[in-house]
Amino acid sequence: MRSGTRAGNSRSGNALSLITLATVVVVSACAVGALSYSLWWQHRQSSAGASLVSKIRSAESSLNSSTNMSCGSTTTGSGSLPGILKIPTLQVTAPVEAGLSDATLAVAVGHASSTPLPGPGATSVLSAHDVGYFSHLNSLAIGDSIYYLARCASYHYIVVSKTVTTAGSAIATPVSGALVLSTCWPLNALFWTKQRYVVIAAYASSSARLPTSSNLDPHGPHFSVPAPASLKARGITLSSYSQVMGTLSLVAGTPYTWAVSPAPLAATGVAESEWIGLHRAAKAQDKKWWSALAPNTPLPRSLPPRSGALEISASAPWGAAGPITLRAWDENLVIQIVISHGVAVVSTVHPTAKGT
Repeated sequence: MRSGTRAGNSRSGNALSLITLATVVVVSACAVGALSYSLWWQHRQSSAGASLVSKIRSAESSLNSSTNMSCGSTTTGSGSLPGILKIPTLQVTAPVEAGLSDATLAVAVGHASSTPLPGPGATSVLSAHDVGYFSHLNSLAIGDSIYYLARCASYHYIVVSKTVTTAGSAIATPVSGALVLSTCWPLNALFWTKQRYVVIAAYASSSARLPTSSNLDPHGPHFSVPAPASLKARGITLSSYSQVMGTLSLVAGTPYTWAVSPAPLAATGVAESEWIGLHRAAKAQDKKWWSALAPNTPLPRSLPPRSGALEISASAPWGAAGPITLRAWDENLVIQIVISHGVAVVSTVHPTAKGT
């Protein structure tokens, strides 16, 4: 993951001097919302992204053919459309859905329901996973543009500040309106953190936007783990297994557009499931379970005891075209996984080399 910050911080004071600060906004949401550590990672079905995009397109199509729907409506509910967040500098185009649930954040940017929808004079909080759409949020510079595409309007915002703070901290925002983008810090953490990376973008202008088809890719990543039903019943997710989590790293050459999509999040879910499944299979000495996950590796009499945090690296040189190679390891064991045509298979299992 990139951790560098682009030049432009020196302009922070000038940008802030041009706006009037309003009352503070309490940042209480991050990439994981208020969910427990285990539940955060329980429901990350990336294929739901296709459903979100389909909903955007379907609703926009209905609006095109209807004369009864008002473009002035900004209420939430069944009659409203999800928005689209565009951050040109980061090459991010993401669907925005209501709420901060794990299912929502697995495929979209979430809008905190306690804040108004984006628009003039409104301060809206949007959150996303640090591993995903907001994985490079710290690369934004003061003065960069951000756009929120609502049903019939496009709102332009300009970045005026960025900071690392703690959950629940109060921050000042422009009275003109603002987008507050929030995610967990550090940006490569695979666990819930108390720190938040927060970007504040001041409202700048609006323009009419006729309902048109979204250019979002409707085919979200969908990876599967070939675990037998009996093994899945035992549980191969963090909701049923205690495992300390570390960080995600992306191998050099991984396409940038893949890095700022939900794909890395889905891939880490695969690595976790394979890791948990292998440990369960080895403990039970179940050859059927083991061979389904690692068909070319013999079942060992045991695996080394888990020790330390589980670290994960991903290599996707061809992006969504695949294949994708994952590496998961702790202090005692390392496994390698290859995802080809959406199916994940463990290719190697061996002790961690000490001193590396």
